[in-house]
Amino acid sequence: MKLKPKALKTLADALTASRFVIAGLIVFWAVRADYSALGKVIIVILIGWTTDVLDGPIARRSASGEGFWGRKDFAADMAMVWAGFFYMSRVGILSQYLALGYFMLAVLFLLLTRSRAVLMAFTAPATALPLVVALDRLPILGIAFLAWIALVLIIDHRRFVRVVVEFLHGMGNWLGRGSTG
Repeated sequence: MKLKPKALKTLADALTASRFVIAGLIVFWAVRADYSALGKVIIVILIGWTTDVLDGPIARRSASGEGFWGRKDFAADMAMVWAGFFYMSRVGILSQYLALGYFMLAVLFLLLTRSRAVLMAFTAPATALPLVVALDRLPILGIAFLAWIALVLIIDHRRFVRVVVEFLHGMGNWLGRGSTG
């Protein structure tokens, strides 16, 4: 069954929007400081990254151009990453003061530089944190997370290279000319 372009676009948009829902769910567990939800948090983060891997190719197949949700893709990623970071601080995996200080520093640098690459640099540790925590506290999920990363890299390593090149280009622009990257 071949989906029509409008259906593909709707599916891609739903996948992008789902990361905001995932972020909300993680914040819910964070506000409750529910350490017992750690496994669920890791799983929904994996689901979220899976939606991130899928939404772009599906949207491109729709040939509909970038719409509202396509422009929110990076924001959806950031919402999910920082929700996970917040959760880790609320349940005691990270110091809440350290986490708040780090987040405030990231926001300050973002406001000063207006650079997506600088935000990506601050976000990298927060993005890796669920994997590190899973490997340490829930090894089976940690191994599943590593297997997921390996599978994604095998299937589409070019996406990873594009993201790294975009980051390096943006940092080069910011460091070299002081412009936004």
